[in-house]
Amino acid sequence: MSKLKLTHPSIYCLYGKPASGKSNLIKYIPYHYKKKKLVDFIYVMSGSSFNGYYQNFLDEKLVVPYTDDKLEQLLGVCANKKEKGDKFRTLLILDDCLGSTSWKKPVILKLINNHRHYNISLIIATQYPNQVSPNIRSNCNLAFIFLARTKRELQALYESYRMGFFNTLPEFSKFIKNLEKYQCLVVNNREQEFSKVFSLFIAPNMDKKK
Repeated sequence: MSKLKLTHPSIYCLYGKPASGKSNLIKYIPYHYKKKKLVDFIYVMSGSSFNGYYQNFLDEKLVVPYTDDKLEQLLGVCANKKEKGDKFRTLLILDDCLGSTSWKKPVILKLINNHRHYNISLIIATQYPNQVSPNIRSNCNLAFIFLARTKRELQALYESYRMGFFNTLPEFSKFIKNLEKYQCLVVNNREQEFSKVFSLFIAPNMDKKK
């Protein structure tokens, strides 16, 4: 099982259904970022912020329902901090926000295309990979793919992440469906060799972390 190499600033896409291990990975990445001192600020915009999940390990003020205006405000703060020379490396988590915005909106495109300028690392977490734009799927630094079953989901993942190494959709689908419990396929979009593009990962149980 490989170890994750996370860097800042980066974009990560996490695809998985409830109970797949995705939520535990979402906890692990901020933990890793804080432990390695990669960021100064963690902020969550979630379509399900009301369920209290993130408030278990982040200040409730840092967890808000997604709106385009709130994202625009955050980008403004990051830009101002950078202009002043303040340390404000940010990890932004967009979790289950597909019903709240469109990936084609100007503020989303600004975030995706200029995240390095704003000194932001971004986690996009969703149950529905087919609803994330192909451009984002293909250009993230790392994609974390948990067990997927529907044809639409598998087709979207195959089109974006086969990387020339899986010859057919059935071949790719068989590989994904054989993932172990809580295991994910990690795809590194910045590499070319199979051994470096694909790896398997299970995040440590974050409920046991203090």
